[in-house]
Amino acid sequence: MSKKKENQFYQKLNTVSDWILRIILINFLMIICSLPIVTLYPAIVAGYKMYTNYLDKREVPIFKGYFEAFKENFGDKMSMGLFLAFGLFLGILNLTIYSDYLEINPNVFSVIGYYVMIILIILIAFVSVFTLPLMVVYPKTSFSLMLKFAFFLSGKYIFRTILAILIALIPIAMFLTPITMVLFFFVGLSAPTVLYALLLKPVKQFIISIAEEKE
Repeated sequence: MSKKKENQFYQKLNTVSDWILRIILINFLMIICSLPIVTLYPAIVAGYKMYTNYLDKREVPIFKGYFEAFKENFGDKMSMGLFLAFGLFLGILNLTIYSDYLEINPNVFSVIGYYVMIILIILIAFVSVFTLPLMVVYPKTSFSLMLKFAFFLSGKYIFRTILAILIALIPIAMFLTPITMVLFFFVGLSAPTVLYALLLKPVKQFIISIAEEKE
């Protein structure tokens, strides 16, 4: 092996090692910061921001960078997270109610209500994904405008939206077996978050381009 190829090999090995370390450490930080449950959304946004920094070749210290990202615009992120969680909760609750009605007394209104709730849950899931890049680029955007913009983006990038929803199932799938449950504590939250950073990179660039046009 030539000296040049050897150096390239070690550079790639160092890059892979750095990413493995980042994924594991940021996963632990996201788990710790989401322990109160209500802080899950700010914890994920912070992890997402860290991964976008690394993908943009910005070397941010893991611990300092993560906690700064976690605390940044914390109130806005908490409000958005609670709103999305409440919307999902209501949608799932109503879905179970309509499901019970269909078993007892199936009728047109129950069927319509049932499918409306399914659509509502899917829409909230779509919007939730696209609030991540918006929270990083446009953190001070008004609540309603951010939700509308996220909805627009979910339609514009529909194939990425579908992939993003499938990626969201990764942490859930990890709880299906004892081995993957252990794996969750190392990569359970980081795996979908880093995939979102990769998947939504063009979305983030599109949002940035709009921000630059307005300046």
